[in-house]
Amino acid sequence: MMGLFIRSSTRLLQCAKCMLSTNVAMSSVIANPVNRKRINNQHIFNEIVESDSLIIKKMKSNEIMQDEHWAAARKDLLETYNLTETNVDSKIYNLCQYYNRLDEAVHYFHFLERNNYEIPLIITGEYLRMFYTQDKTVTAEEEEEICRVYDNLRKKYPLLDAKTCSSCILALSLTKRWKETLELLEMMKITSNPGQSVMSAIISAAFRNQEVPMGWTIMTEVIERYPLEPRVYKDYLTHILNKVDKSKLQEEMEKMFLFWGQHDIKPTEEVIMKYTNLYESFGYTAKPTTVSKRGECSYCSQVLQATTLSKSDFKLLSTSVLSNLIIGKNVFCASSPQELKRYLLFVRTMKPYDVVIDGLNVAYGARKANEPGSLQSVLNVVNYFYNGRKRVLVMGRAHMNWWSKETMKAIHEKADVFLTKNISQDDPYLLHVTLLSGPQTYFVSRDLMRQHKAKLDDVNLQIMFRRWQLSRQYKFTKEHKSHFVKLIPPLAFEISAQKNKANWHMPFSTSHDLLLPQEYTIPPNWICLSKKKD
Repeated sequence: MMGLFIRSSTRLLQCAKCMLSTNVAMSSVIANPVNRKRINNQHIFNEIVESDSLIIKKMKSNEIMQDEHWAAARKDLLETYNLTETNVDSKIYNLCQYYNRLDEAVHYFHFLERNNYEIPLIITGEYLRMFYTQDKTVTAEEEEEICRVYDNLRKKYPLLDAKTCSSCILALSLTKRWKETLELLEMMKITSNPGQSVMSAIISAAFRNQEVPMGWTIMTEVIERYPLEPRVYKDYLTHILNKVDKSKLQEEMEKMFLFWGQHDIKPTEEVIMKYTNLYESFGYTAKPTTVSKRGECSYCSQVLQATTLSKSDFKLLSTSVLSNLIIGKNVFCASSPQELKRYLLFVRTMKPYDVVIDGLNVAYGARKANEPGSLQSVLNVVNYFYNGRKRVLVMGRAHMNWWSKETMKAIHEKADVFLTKNISQDDPYLLHVTLLSGPQTYFVSRDLMRQHKAKLDDVNLQIMFRRWQLSRQYKFTKEHKSHFVKLIPPLAFEISAQKNKANWHMPFSTSHDLLLPQEYTIPPNWICLSKKKD
């Protein structure tokens, strides 16, 4: 019966999600009142923080609050501020978090339970999430508490909203019932995309509970969409230390190193040090280092791997880009059948190009405020390669013709031009025609093409794509005042974790911000793992 209810509710939510996504007018109507309410709530919260009310005095004094204190503070806020029975508890709970009194947040949650108050769903979610944010192994009592609160919540709310699902997943991932997070994950996907915290929690739980293949599978599926939290890599290391035979420990560590290299992951400094400190026990020396513009390690003097592809790999990649990115399982995903036919006719008769320019990307990337797009910047890039006696193709969208007929005419005089319809995707065509022109051809774009790389259905193909991209993509920057486009030539070597002969070179991040790479440049921080000399 519960499963039937959830499936029925799921269909209703999916329909509602579809209706909401198309009803833009309705969403714009309700936006302002929602914003006004949010601003008003923040104003009230700030007013309470700046007051000398009972709750603020208790928070600042670090005094442990008893039930009578909570009751008095609750009554004081209800009488003094424009609060109601439905939002006063959220304010008090938020104050506990604001003053970093997590112990008092727990006490207040239990106070509400003991006195049979209606606990807002948001407080229950925050309470469960708190166990995860402490970033430590939960005790048996804490695990029991998580399960108790979760079970009570599901009895009352068989179907949960995305934010509450997220909180429950984070908390349950710390318990023996961690596999129940998979059901919650599917529920969450109905109305939102799970973020890095949710997926990191599930992957970490799989590693901690010896479900390693599951952890690797999920990790590989999501890594191109968002970076994972450091705990994932730390929990994997803990697992192999405790559960893997010592003779296979180095192999298991290198499996993670390869994963970092394949997906351009720069682990945090803390993570890289945990791994390399252990790796030194295999007869290696770990040293922080830098890499020169020609790819030479300043510590061991080795030159990093070149980004060139073999002829067979290049041919395989070109074929795969056509079948996966342009034709694919559904031709309408990237283009119409008519447009595809026009493109295939074009490439059948074309001669190889030296350079293919993403016209729309350059035009948008260098435009001035209130300018639809900078065709002059496209012409400047065309001139750069034309003056170098290169055969140039500009790819873009049909509406570029409307911006400046004179500039477009000048572009046509020095380059071939292929424009797709405005509703089509031009990136797949750009990538394919570049590959089709041969291994010597370059392309110009600031786009990292991450979403297109992810559509290639094989990890080895994705590695080939990235290696080819590094070696053949010109990126560009613009001068803010002049909007002049400065071209940045491709890199000649790999900039991710890699093994060179016996040595490993791995970039790492000194930032705590979890971000996917925004550009392909030489990382400033590397670790060199070099084999000790006998």
